[in-house]
Amino acid sequence: TRNKATVDGLAEAWTTQPAKGVPVIAIRDNPHVSETHTQCVERFGLTDPAKCATSRRQAFADFDGTMAAVKRTPGSTHVDMSDYYCTKTTCPAVIGGVMVNRDPGHLTASYVTTLAPYLGEAIRSALRAQGVD
Repeated sequence: TRNKATVDGLAEAWTTQPAKGVPVIAIRDNPHVSETHTQCVERFGLTDPAKCATSRRQAFADFDGTMAAVKRTPGSTHVDMSDYYCTKTTCPAVIGGVMVNRDPGHLTASYVTTLAPYLGEAIRSALRAQGVD
């Protein structure tokens, strides 16, 4: 299947890297939203931002093989930033006055900038866990 091929391909690509001293850090994909997401935010984003939220289940419905590939790749680490995009049940369209997604599969540069310190710390933590300083 396509999902198996994705995991196999990632694991195969990563397997040789830790032995070469190259740390492997896989980052879970970001949430995906509807095609009408931007129009919803334009219309309701400031007055009723909850109206444009996507359920967490729907936002992460697409297969992401990174976790499975990390489990098959000794010396690799998985980083999941999803709690920075979503609550336990929904993924808001706007967080802290900043639009999260620019289109169905990509985050806005403005929102990504707000995540930089958190992603940096997650990567530093993953490197420490792999014994890299």
